[in-house]
Amino acid sequence: MGISELERSGAALETWSTQRPGVLIALEQLGLKPAQGFPKELLSPIQHPGSNAVYLMEYPLNENELILVQSLGPHQATSVHFHPEGVSEEFIPYEGTLLINGTPLTPLGRRVNLGEIHQATTRDNSALTIIVMQGIKGRTVSELHIRLDPVGSRAWLGKSAFDSEFGRIRDTLLLH
Repeated sequence: MGISELERSGAALETWSTQRPGVLIALEQLGLKPAQGFPKELLSPIQHPGSNAVYLMEYPLNENELILVQSLGPHQATSVHFHPEGVSEEFIPYEGTLLINGTPLTPLGRRVNLGEIHQATTRDNSALTIIVMQGIKGRTVSELHIRLDPVGSRAWLGKSAFDSEFGRIRDTLLLH
């Protein structure tokens, strides 16, 4: 029996209430504090379609960068997806071990290549991760993730969505 969205959000919020001060310090040390400062109130967790991840913080750093703090429970996964042309994503570990396409993040994190089809997962432990999305100008949050069929697209993990070979079958894997 799976964990409900409400239970997942509740557990993430409980962890977030103790982790938030440390995460804010880490964000500031990384130069990721917005000019207007961090939101003062604890925002409601956000979940994106097809993903088990709970986003505890999501704010624009500037007009071209979006900062997210992602919580992913044990044995959970995000959607298999890629980003529109020009959008990159950098994962910076805070706590726990996040895997991108089955490979654990190093302490320095990992940048997802432009157009790379990817999925974040966890194993036995949860992960709290800082994500920096660049190249977002003019796009809404919902336009930043192009979801794929999780079964049919697994063979494409780590490959480019802008590759001509993928282009021939792309429409069969897109989720709307």
